[in-house]
Formats: sequence, structure tokens, C-alpha cells
Amino acid sequence: MAAPVRLPIRMTIGDIDTPIEVGTVEFPYAPGTGGFAIDYPSLASALRQAADKLDPGPTNEVYRERARLVAYLAAQHPGDAVISYSDPSTPGWPVITINTPAGQMSWHISPDDIDVFPPSILRVHPEDPRATWDGHTTAEKHERLANLTRQGR
Repeated sequence: MAAPVRLPIRMTIGDIDTPIEVGTVEFPYAPGTGGFAIDYPSLASALRQAADKLDPGPTNEVYRERARLVAYLAAQHPGDAVISYSDPSTPGWPVITINTPAGQMSWHISPDDIDVFPPSILRVHPEDPRATWDGHTTAEKHERLANLTRQGR
């Protein structure tokens, strides 16, 4: 009889690309199936326990600070920055899109941080062309931001 398999539970938070291991879950071998049995209530419980281990305090503070910096950047590009709910994979999170001389940059913003963005940054419909994502990657966004910084913009 095969031993149970123990798998890590990893979570990603926001724009952080590296998953954080927050726990493990064990699946017992299911005789006669050639596989392992998934006990969904136990899996849900393990996921809840893993999520409870995350301390949202420091993470929330970091996101709040990031939101303030992005709001400042948006204010430097009046008329070229818009906020919309344009990402169907995160319908409850606004996205700020800034079209700059170095190219488009966008960030998901926590709904809790939308208040740091002044009313002068337009809130637009998701289908507004200014809110349409150009397909840039996080690495491309970082390079565009570095180009703006080098240019002093």
C-alpha cells in the first residue's frame, strides 16, 4: 500500500510573483484507484488554516504605500491615467492604467486603497480605450518605469 502524499500549500499575494508556502495538506492513497483520495472538507480546512497564518497587517501596509506611490505617478500624468474595473479575473479590484511616454503601465489596486487616488484621476468604464491593457508583462512595466526614472519624468 502506498504512503499518503503530502503536498505544500502555496499562495501568491497580489503582484508578488513568488508563492509563499503557508502549509501542507495530506492525501491518503485510495486502494483500487491507483491514485489518492481527495477529502474536500479536509482540504478546505487545511486551506483556511494556511490562510489564517498569513498576517495581513504588514502586507496591507506595503500595498497602501505602493498605492500612494502609484497615485503620485498617476498625478504626474494628468489625463493619461484612468481607473476602471477592467480585469475580469479580479472583478472586485480596480486597475489603474497610466499611459506614459515610456509605454503603458498598470496596477491592481486594493479596494481599500482607492481613496488615495484623487478624483482628478478619471474613473472610466472597463471598455474605455484608455483602460485597455496593452499586454505588457510585469518585467516590461518595471523597465518602462525605470526608463521614466532615468529620463526624470
